[in-house]
Amino acid sequence: MKGSKNKKSYLIAAILIALIVAVPLTVMLLTREQPLQETPSGTVSVTVSIDCRTLFLPENAALKEQVFAALGEEGRALLGEDGTVVQNAVVKTEGGGTVLDALQSVADRYGLPVSARGGYVASLAGLPEKLTDEGGWLYSVNGVYAVVGAGSKPLADGDVIRWRYSLQKGDLDVCP
Repeated sequence: MKGSKNKKSYLIAAILIALIVAVPLTVMLLTREQPLQETPSGTVSVTVSIDCRTLFLPENAALKEQVFAALGEEGRALLGEDGTVVQNAVVKTEGGGTVLDALQSVADRYGLPVSARGGYVASLAGLPEKLTDEGGWLYSVNGVYAVVGAGSKPLADGDVIRWRYSLQKGDLDVCP
């Protein structure tokens, strides 16, 4: 009789422990947020512009001449007369797609070389990152600079994407 009572106590304790663990775990699994999954549906149309106007500021004249010498005539032509590489190019994709996909589409259309690593654009139109200590390509979507790589930023219909070359922190404010 004593052994039967111990077995019952252990069984009740085991059931209580199982409930204590299982109930919160079940609640957590049932209430956690599911990531939104975008499904390709319809055509997405975005506008892409690319500029390196900071390089054309008077205070950067010496650097601009060095870049022009390195790029040669063909490379110089890619940068435009004032640093406007591409202005308001419309890209259409069938659902899905990222900012990097849109950039690659524009680059293919205009014959611009692009080098990207894991969604980060290291070189565009012959301008590599790190011409200066803080130099590199940045992009904004609808006027907001992104904090993720271009390969991770999904496109939405009507997005306005602007790629800009920065030589130093704050110089994009000088070249609207």
